[in-house]
Amino acid sequence: TAKKPFSFFISCRIKKINSFKLTHGSAFIITLDFNQRPPDDFIEIIGKIIENSIRFNNRKELRIRLDDKIADSLGLDSVKGFAEVDEVFRPCVFVDISTSGCGIIMTQSPDIEEHKRITIQLGIKGNPININGAIVRSDTVNNRPDLIRLGILYEKEEIPYIYKNMINNYLDMLEKIKKQQLQSSQ
Repeated sequence: TAKKPFSFFISCRIKKINSFKLTHGSAFIITLDFNQRPPDDFIEIIGKIIENSIRFNNRKELRIRLDDKIADSLGLDSVKGFAEVDEVFRPCVFVDISTSGCGIIMTQSPDIEEHKRITIQLGIKGNPININGAIVRSDTVNNRPDLIRLGILYEKEEIPYIYKNMINNYLDMLEKIKKQQLQSSQ
């Protein structure tokens, strides 16, 4: 079930604005000075965002091998997606994902090489998201010279929150199941 968005009206002053350029646009960091204590719901939501980011960063080494069932459990639309290299979108299949990158299989092309920038696109609950990264590894696929497997390292600062939340929720669910299994076996 989808949660309904809600708004907060909190009186505050803008203390500082920093802007910086990203690959596809600009971003701003705004420092606010609250006139009074913000609502508890607002504090709780900001706390969850910060906690999710910390847990996400602590799970760097975990890789999730994908198949249709696991993709569905994660909230992905499919294991299929797109990869953009040199402004050309190509279909791909996600083999695995992690907090720091992913593995994909796509058709071989002479312009695909290591250290090249790449943008992957996957669907999370009907919303396509793009994540920028770099190709760090390329391997041939068993007896298939027309296919290539790529290892992609994400640009850490550009990983969308919805992706972080998806990974954390899935890994939390696995940890909870494992804990329940351990308790029931004792």
